[in-house]
Amino acid sequence: MSSNRRRAANRRNAIHSTGPRSAQGKARASRNALKHGLAARIAYDSKQGEAVERLAEAIAAEYSDHAELGLVRAVAEADLDLRRVRTHRAALLDTAAVMEKLETASRNLDKASDDSVPPQSYITAMMKTLDQLATLERYERRAFSRRNRLLRELLGRVRINPAL
Repeated sequence: MSSNRRRAANRRNAIHSTGPRSAQGKARASRNALKHGLAARIAYDSKQGEAVERLAEAIAAEYSDHAELGLVRAVAEADLDLRRVRTHRAALLDTAAVMEKLETASRNLDKASDDSVPPQSYITAMMKTLDQLATLERYERRAFSRRNRLLRELLGRVRINPAL
């Protein structure tokens, strides 16, 4: 049981941690998931939905009629979600590599500059890239965990032929 002082402190702290209150702040926060689209369900995209169906059919064919089609679709969707996040991360890393090459090339053109201190714009761009990579890690972890949990569930329901 918490004390009156503890409850009062919790109430004071909650005032500062309840999210945006203004209409403008709520509108801005509601768009957070739209920055890269990784929070959206892949099955709602018709092009990706076709890929989910193709992968689900391949998985279902592997495990014959022992697997429930809904569970197989969920595994396929989670796997494609994981691939989508990893593709996004690879593109982000490629962009960072290109930025570094451009920065190095610009330094080679301007030999008068001090090579030990990178320009502020380059540092800012790399910090932004690192922040984006940290955000992607959360999505990758979620997709990876979901896929593995669904695979364990699928494999728990399916009897695998040891001769295969």
